[in-house]
Amino acid sequence: MPRPKSLSPTKIYTDGSHQEICYVLGSQSPVRQPVKTNGCAVTGNEAEYRACLVALQAAKNQGIRRVEILSDSQVMIRQLNGEYAARSPRLNDLRILVLSLASEFDEVRFTWVRREQNPAGRELERKSKGG
Repeated sequence: MPRPKSLSPTKIYTDGSHQEICYVLGSQSPVRQPVKTNGCAVTGNEAEYRACLVALQAAKNQGIRRVEILSDSQVMIRQLNGEYAARSPRLNDLRILVLSLASEFDEVRFTWVRREQNPAGRELERKSKGG
């Protein structure tokens, strides 16, 4: 049965580190995954984009049509909103992938939040400290 349309977009919090990515989709539990490196070193900004991609794909798979991506990565959010240029070819490729996937939704917003307001970031931080 199709989901009823919501007036506000589903909030998705994302974060990435050199080893892991994490996202929190709506009220669901955090999802953590190792960063897929394909044999290359991954920068923190690349991991942020990968977390965003995985989270958008999860939302799409669940039939969610309106989302707000919330991240504490100012670089990623500002690049996705067109405020900063993505000068790194690898970041630009990831930016294009995110925007392409985002175009398949009815609505996508990219919003910056402070680290302490990002449950995905707090989850990665807690796990990195052995919590």
